[in-house]
Amino acid sequence: MHGLTGRADAFRPLAEELQSAGLTGWRFLAVDLRGRGETGPVNGTAGISAHGADILALMDREGLDNVAYVGHPLGAMIGVYLAANYPERISKLVLVDGGADVTEEIDALLTPVHERLKRTYHSREAYVEFVRNLPVFEDCWDENLERYFSGDVRPDDGEWRHHADLETVGDDREKMHGFPLSELWRRIECPTLVLLSTVGLAGPDEGFILPPQEARRMQEAIPDCELVEVEDTNHYDILYSAPKTTVVAVRDLLSSP
Repeated sequence: MHGLTGRADAFRPLAEELQSAGLTGWRFLAVDLRGRGETGPVNGTAGISAHGADILALMDREGLDNVAYVGHPLGAMIGVYLAANYPERISKLVLVDGGADVTEEIDALLTPVHERLKRTYHSREAYVEFVRNLPVFEDCWDENLERYFSGDVRPDDGEWRHHADLETVGDDREKMHGFPLSELWRRIECPTLVLLSTVGLAGPDEGFILPPQEARRMQEAIPDCELVEVEDTNHYDILYSAPKTTVVAVRDLLSSP
């Protein structure tokens, strides 16, 4: 499950690398949460519990009693909520650079991303060029990032606009702030993997969506939890580029009894 402004395609490189690494016996399902990707604008509200209900409904439709759940920020928050409240439905949990309480400092990091949704672009290429030149992607841009962000916009009246519905994202952002995820950590019963980026969004050592100290609190609070720091990654390429450390850690969790 993707992040606040993400979409299902965020997991394509990870799924491809896991298959190349010889992981077998798993079916991969990636979802566009309401208001993102192919779902388009939605009627009604968003929020962690609403997304959780959508995912449970999908599992019921697909005949899945339980799943190994992988989530990236907002997706990680939903994963914590589901694992704590519906433990019989989540057999393993992977939290990719997310799953902690959203503070004022963390919310401030979302403002530039939210602002990007309001803009229009002359072409798909113009949008990709804009993203490529953001400081966070200096020295780390690759073909996986190029492919992902090329699908981030859609044509709209002669311009190009981000796929995510602005109203839904705003509703999610408002409801994320203050949602007490840390109170749920101790109720998570399944084996859990926390993947932590090591390069901040506001500089090498600042601007973490999942602050290192919060990741360590999660490791201590969740009964069966492993914390893996994914070297030389930021909040995006830790997933979108499917680095080796991410792939190996997820493969090992899924391969374990």
